[in-house]
Amino acid sequence: MATEDRPVTLVTGASSGLGRAVALRLAEAGAHVVVSSHREERARVVADQIRQAGGSASVQVADLLDREQVVALPQRIVEEHGRLDHVVSSGAGGSKEGQAFKLFTETPTEDFVGIVVAHWLNKAYLLRACLDHMVPAGYGRFVNISTDGGRVPTPHESVFGGAAAGLMMMTRVVSREVGRYGVRVNTVAVGPLADFDMVDIVTNKQEVPGAVGGKFAEKLQKRMVFPSVADDVAKMVEFLLGDGGSTVTGQTWSVNSGVSTAP
Repeated sequence: MATEDRPVTLVTGASSGLGRAVALRLAEAGAHVVVSSHREERARVVADQIRQAGGSASVQVADLLDREQVVALPQRIVEEHGRLDHVVSSGAGGSKEGQAFKLFTETPTEDFVGIVVAHWLNKAYLLRACLDHMVPAGYGRFVNISTDGGRVPTPHESVFGGAAAGLMMMTRVVSREVGRYGVRVNTVAVGPLADFDMVDIVTNKQEVPGAVGGKFAEKLQKRMVFPSVADDVAKMVEFLLGDGGSTVTGQTWSVNSGVSTAP
């Protein structure tokens, strides 16, 4: 598939949710999107949708909770397309391992590692592997999609909020290390979205003790100042990967419906 005039753009977790929204928008903007997911059939549906709309797409299967698969992913893309220009690291946070809205004292310690892998380490593994190609090429843009819980201290989000905060600090540090090589690294922190079933996706339909009405996600939705949707996140990613983001690196950009204005 010819991609000479299109940036080769990997989007992980692209078979559904935020990853899918980002993949569709970037394809519409002219990227060749590598739709990646551990669910091959769903990934192919998204790739077909892109192609039917006149865009360019291919599929790579990888389980983001498997370090070896994550590390091997960029090399496979370079072998197929000759380069890897842009990466959007989404997904895994919505996995069973990543969903744990519990007080810290009620979170089993055996769950800690899985949460950290889902919200931080899988993105760190992918970034490290991508830099092996981007740094020698003298160009690359990498965007993490994470939770606003890493930016704003929120009860019931201690472990994965801590993991997300670590990701944001890593973004800042790595951006300074690789900026001289033409590589930009940023994070988009996401809060509640009006077009997601937040009770289902965020709490996995579990009651959260102490939350208003017994539903933590419903409490967040009531605090929305305006209704942000998944495509708003995709627009922010598009900006960071486009010309407007050429001088932006090491930043965390929050898309949270006005729920918080904390720095």
